[in-house]
Formats: sequence, C-alpha cells, structure tokens
Amino acid sequence: MNLFQKRYIPNYLSFLRLLLVPVYLWIFFAVSKPLSAVVLIACALTDALDGHLARKNGWITDLGKLLDPLADKLASMGALVALSMAGLLPWWITSLAILKEVVMIVGAAFIEGQAGFAAGTGRCGIFALILIHPMGDVFHAD
Repeated sequence: MNLFQKRYIPNYLSFLRLLLVPVYLWIFFAVSKPLSAVVLIACALTDALDGHLARKNGWITDLGKLLDPLADKLASMGALVALSMAGLLPWWITSLAILKEVVMIVGAAFIEGQAGFAAGTGRCGIFALILIHPMGDVFHAD
C-alpha cells in the first residue's frame, strides 16, 4: 500500500489536527492565549478541508472515519479544559460538553452495533470553540 496517494490527504490533515492539540495547549499555557486561538483556527480549517476533500473526491477511508472525529473531539475538549483550567470558562460548561461527547460516543457505538453503520457527530464544534475562545473574559469563572 502506497501511503503517499492523494486519497490519503484528508487523513494527513486529521493527523495534523491531532498533532496541533498539544501545540495549542503549550501555546495557551506557556506563550499566549490569543495566539493559541490561531491554532484553533488552523484546526477548524484543516477540519473543513479534510471533510471537503474526502466527500468531494470520494477519499473516505476507514482510518479517516476514526481519525477525523477523534481529532475534533480532542481539539474541542482540549480547548474547553484549557479555558476552564485558566479560569476563563466555568467548569460546568466544560463538564456538560464532555458529558455530551460521552453520550454521543456511547450512542454512536450503540447505533453502529444495532444498525451496522457509523453515526456522525456533526462539524460545528470546533467553530463554536473559536467563537467561545475570545469570550473567556465574559464567562470568567471566579
């Protein structure tokens, strides 16, 4: 199997998004919170691009079906936990988001087991985080 085929570009973008999560966290805590928002924007752009390329060109792979939602969930949860750890977002919001993800994962696994197909989770989470990120002062937790 040749790993350097065009059809694997969406997988590479999803893998890049996975690699950006620790970069985001490092920049958020050690360098600059506003600059870390740039990394979230990069995550959103790679998410949009990999999804577009995969659907438009029929480059959907089993690995991509796993990597893409994993990268989305790690990026969004990493950002929410970072915002809460910094006191910029109440923990209850982060807890609800984590609970939602757990319910969706369990529900998707149940649906896949019962119906024999993978249930998607949508594509708006990372974009919502980009909107929430600069609002940290509005939600500032005491």
